[in-house]
Amino acid sequence: MEISEYNQISDDLRKLIEPLKRGESATYRLTNAGVKQMAVDSAGNEVPVTKFPPSVNLTAEATIFDPHLRADVEIMAKQGTKTVGQGRNREVVPVLAEIEFRDGLLTVTDKQVGIYEFLELHPANKTCVIPGHQSLTGYKFERVQPAKDAKNEAKTVEQSIAVMSTLATYDYETLKGVAKRLKLPTNTDRDSMFTSLVKLAQQDSDRVFRALADEAVQVEALIANAEQEKVIEWEAAERRYVYTETRQRVLEIPSGNHQEELLSYLLDNQGQTTRRQLQRVYDEKLAKKNKKK
Repeated sequence: MEISEYNQISDDLRKLIEPLKRGESATYRLTNAGVKQMAVDSAGNEVPVTKFPPSVNLTAEATIFDPHLRADVEIMAKQGTKTVGQGRNREVVPVLAEIEFRDGLLTVTDKQVGIYEFLELHPANKTCVIPGHQSLTGYKFERVQPAKDAKNEAKTVEQSIAVMSTLATYDYETLKGVAKRLKLPTNTDRDSMFTSLVKLAQQDSDRVFRALADEAVQVEALIANAEQEKVIEWEAAERRYVYTETRQRVLEIPSGNHQEELLSYLLDNQGQTTRRQLQRVYDEKLAKKNKKK
């Protein structure tokens, strides 16, 4: 019977290890031992693959930091013990478990609880249960969670579609604001910017999604559109923004960069009423312009 020995890790740390239920298994994969190569698939196309060593052994003992004890603790996975030495030098020592990654993968079953718990605590495990742990140098690995991976992939595809649909509704200035946040070229036309953003969304939808959620992008676009459509204008002599038609004051800016100060004000809680009014006036002017067409 396999036994795990934990040199008095805290109960709080032990609780973080999700127990393997009867019939369950856990699979781990190496993350930094592979070499990228090109291979030919069944259709005759060249595709990139990662080639792992046939066998990589992991020492079944390590030192971890227990954040609850605030101390280093030695852990090991062992399969029984053996007696070494003779007479007074005779002692019982652990027989370390065999931990071998084959072709980059290692699967342990519910019958190998010791190895499983050891791997869950190991500092080279990217998905280690220890909060704030830092991986060791050398071989690193992570736990594969098929159900979670599939769910995340589905979420990524869904988010990518939502991001592209949202981008399609944006005008030039809003797209320019998003592209600027993502450090993409902004000195192009709307279609080129849209294409660049869509390509990026297909590769990293989460990054583009965060840019879309950036409130400053929306407000910057509102200011740019309002100035372009002559809804507001900057009176340099008076250092104030006014509505072009009514000459009503929008905001006085005694000093500093007037565009940055207006953006900061409209993003602040105190500027929300002005922001809503500016949006309403801009929408009304745009509606009249489109009606004339």
